[in-house]
Amino acid sequence: VAFAVSNVAAKTKDDVVHAAEVASANAATISERISNGEKLYTTNCAACHQVNGKGLSGAFPPLAESDYFAEDPMKAVHAVLNGLSGPITVNGADYNSVMPNLSYMSDSDVADVVTFVLNSFGNKGGDINTAQVSAARGGEKVTGPSDHPVSSGSQMTYQGAPSTITAEDTRT
Repeated sequence: VAFAVSNVAAKTKDDVVHAAEVASANAATISERISNGEKLYTTNCAACHQVNGKGLSGAFPPLAESDYFAEDPMKAVHAVLNGLSGPITVNGADYNSVMPNLSYMSDSDVADVVTFVLNSFGNKGGDINTAQVSAARGGEKVTGPSDHPVSSGSQMTYQGAPSTITAEDTRT
């Protein structure tokens, strides 16, 4: 009986050590994902939402301390994947502009950039994973631009706000 008890105690101690190791590895992974998300944010989001996440008053809504996705972080995932247009209210201010979809981004990149935003700019934190992004796409897994379901080059054209530049403007 003493052997069985000491063996259970040893197993419990090993389990605790293993759990701590796994938690440490996951923390490093989250840290790496947030770091990658920051780079993606700078490249894909900061021009409109600004480096500080405060957006541009009347034009682009803030991601900083945002009440828009505070209760449902998947709203941010859907905005990245599907774009967003029409009136919304963020932190008590009304916005009515166009955000183009960024659905060409891989599931892991979408998860990383949203995780970065959730953990930055005074937001309360959180974690979005690739399975959640894939589910938001309807179960279609995208690992990069080559996986994006596009049947022709013409479908890759920008789908956001119309441009005021015409073909004639580009002729010299």
